[in-house]
Amino acid sequence: GFDPFGFYKNNSVGNQQNLQLAEIKHGRLAMLAVLGFVVQEYTTKMAVVNQTPEFFQPLSKTLEDNLVQLTL
Repeated sequence: GFDPFGFYKNNSVGNQQNLQLAEIKHGRLAMLAVLGFVVQEYTTKMAVVNQTPEFFQPLSKTLEDNLVQLTL
C-alpha cells in the first residue's frame, strides 16, 4: 500500500490494525465534512466558495492580506 514514511511496515499486527481502523475513521469523518458543505450550500443556496472566499485562495494571498491589515 501507500506508505511513504514507513509507519506501517515496522509495527506489530495489533498496531497495524489500529492504524487501519484510524484510517477508516478519518476517511468517514472527511466524508461527513464534505456532506456538511453540501448541506450548507443546499440550505443557503449559495456556494461555499462564495461564502468563505478566504479559504479558497492561495495561502500567500491570505497571508499578504492579513499582514497588510496588521500593519495598518
